[in-house]
Amino acid sequence: MATELFSQICAIEEKADAIVQKAHADARDILKQAEMTCLEEERSAAKEFRALFQSKLDESRDAVSKELEKKSEAAKASLEKEIAAARAKIPDAVKLITERVLSDGNS
Repeated sequence: MATELFSQICAIEEKADAIVQKAHADARDILKQAEMTCLEEERSAAKEFRALFQSKLDESRDAVSKELEKKSEAAKASLEKEIAAARAKIPDAVKLITERVLSDGNS
């Protein structure tokens, strides 16, 4: 009877040991799965962040490009006004130079 009881205790201890080992294995699997899930979420978040960053960068480039275009157009318009004003003065300059040359002669 004592040996039978001892055998039962040994069998129960073996089952308990198997249960503990399975629990350890299950815990390792759960940890691995959690790590993989975290890694996937980090990658997904990084991908979303890169997309958002690229979008903001593109918006900034477009805004700067439009601003430069406006300034370029304003500068071009200002330059054209100055050119037109200078061209308008050409006949007077020609007249003034001609009068000076004619009045001073060869002296």
